[in-house]
Amino acid sequence: MRTAKVTSTWAGILLATLLLGTALPSMGQKKELRSAAYFLKVLADSKRKYELSVTGPDSLPPLPMADPLFRCYGIVKAADGTETLVDIMDNSNLDAATIALLDDAERAFQEGNVIEARRNYKRYLERVPNASRVMTFLGQSYVRSAFADSALYWYRRAVQTNPLDYMAQWFYASSLAEVDSAEAAVQHMLTAMVLNRTNPRMFAELDQFFTRAGYRYDPWSFQPRMEVKETGPTTVSIRVDSTEDTFLPYCMCQAAWKFEPDVATSVVDTSDKYAVLDRRERECLVASLGALLDDELLPTTTHPAIVHASRAAKERDFESYLYYEVILPRMPVLAYYLTASSREGLENYIRKYHVKKVAQR
Repeated sequence: MRTAKVTSTWAGILLATLLLGTALPSMGQKKELRSAAYFLKVLADSKRKYELSVTGPDSLPPLPMADPLFRCYGIVKAADGTETLVDIMDNSNLDAATIALLDDAERAFQEGNVIEARRNYKRYLERVPNASRVMTFLGQSYVRSAFADSALYWYRRAVQTNPLDYMAQWFYASSLAEVDSAEAAVQHMLTAMVLNRTNPRMFAELDQFFTRAGYRYDPWSFQPRMEVKETGPTTVSIRVDSTEDTFLPYCMCQAAWKFEPDVATSVVDTSDKYAVLDRRERECLVASLGALLDDELLPTTTHPAIVHASRAAKERDFESYLYYEVILPRMPVLAYYLTASSREGLENYIRKYHVKKVAQR
């Protein structure tokens, strides 16, 4: 039958993509992924009572992202060549006079005294030359004074000093777009989007930024409106919004992971929070796609997160989808542990699934 053939094809695609894919490092993948049928059986056999319901439209909030990431991470190389990821702005090892310079600069900037702010920023950089975030602050001070060239200089220097500084990448991109360097601007913004998946201000500006650069930005996201919580000593409520009922299999898998300890301990070291996140989200998403496929609902699903997930699996982009759409919004710091080639892969993924060049008339 044609349906059986399609199911077999999809199963092969998902298995090859998720178990054999090498685009990004996957953690906790020593055992084969389990199906939606497995999770249904776990819930059915549990001593707990799971209550499933579909609520009224827009009655549940979207699945929350992690707290915004504000730290300035960078790589420090020791004399023996060892590289360590650190917070560049950690001042715990600085003397009081150096810390005071930055405090004075920030105070002056907030008060509108940009000349005094610049003076102290530069004095701070004489003592802490790798402080890319301070270079970015200097760039901001020149933007405030409408000195575009000086702002670009300091943003460029910040990016060159520390390519992992998401704020430097973001502000440099915005300034490049202002001087009609669209393609360079877009590339730096894509880097910033990977390095920080949870900065609300940056993502709020993306539509305007990409429009200015000659692109159209599609802001869809994987944030199902759902709720999984205990309602009594032995009862769990699984609720999904009626506008997103295609996420019900995902919610059920999440419930099993959250309230049935053996689900996690049988496949992953639960002391490793990164491995748990990877395995849980990978398994829940694949099980959801499989359930929708088995019920012949996948071809008719219109929710963009599911549509793009199925497309990503078919086009060998599922690993990038999983990290950019699902994992990094829940644990954004993981971006800094990816290889440079993996982050580049995510930037290419964003180009393919979120931005499109607008044809010139």
